[in-house]
Amino acid sequence: HPAIQVQMYSVTGLVFNRLGEFEEALPLMERALEKANLLHEEPHPEVAQMHYNLAEVLHGVGDYPRAHKHYILAADLFKKFPDHVSLEYAASLHHIGVARHDKFAREEIEKALEMRKQLLDKDHPDLAQSYLALGNFHLHQGAYEQAMPYFRKTQSIIDSQDHAVSPQIASIIQNLGEAKRMMGNYARAEAHLLHALDIYRQLYLGPHVNLAICIKALGDVYRDSHNFSDAEMYYDKAIESLEEAMGEDHPLRRPILQGKAEMYLLQGDYESAEPLLREAMALLESVLNPDHPRIAKARLELGT
Repeated sequence: HPAIQVQMYSVTGLVFNRLGEFEEALPLMERALEKANLLHEEPHPEVAQMHYNLAEVLHGVGDYPRAHKHYILAADLFKKFPDHVSLEYAASLHHIGVARHDKFAREEIEKALEMRKQLLDKDHPDLAQSYLALGNFHLHQGAYEQAMPYFRKTQSIIDSQDHAVSPQIASIIQNLGEAKRMMGNYARAEAHLLHALDIYRQLYLGPHVNLAICIKALGDVYRDSHNFSDAEMYYDKAIESLEEAMGEDHPLRRPILQGKAEMYLLQGDYESAEPLLREAMALLESVLNPDHPRIAKARLELGT
């Protein structure tokens, strides 16, 4: 019964994915997509759903190029059904928009937001995620005043959750903290990130990639506020946590190395920064297109 097999592989994969056991989830999601393609000769929403599920697991594993490819395949398939509206379609558009670094990024994020508004309560965390992405879009353009209303909407939804504990809530609070850091509000950034870290520690009994990246974000706050001793301690904790959770080759090792290198640059310690930046560049070049802005930034820092 191929239809039942698709669901069995998919549901079991989703369970592993939500537990953070991405390596166990990956072959199950790949098998679900394979079975769905055999089951449906013509374009079908279920195949789009399986592309989306696989993209989510690949994102967890750290294979961002393949994840992005499957988000696009999911969205392109969903588009073939003009009346189709779903959270998976919205999330695919959201991820595509967030990954873009051009004027079209906002269009994809806004499409996802409009779809989520049709399907969800006004205080749902998915809406907070969309508002946060739009705020970050403006923030990265240097348009702080345009970003602030979206951050306020995000904060309002988070405040309405009444101490909810979930990976999504923690991620949104963490991203708000990172936005506050970029705006120079280090005290608020630290408070947000410590709150997110507390939620992650309630959720995960052992090492986890989300914990590692939240610890790294705190390192960034201490680096930018010139508290270099705490910054170095948190970067080292982040690397240790990531290695315990995902091994030494996970792509998210790169931002930790780059953050620590930037800390050394601020102190004028170029000899300590150089090997970290070279490793960060090699990791970036292994997963991104050659003309990606993050590669340009890493090259600029290495040149410095």
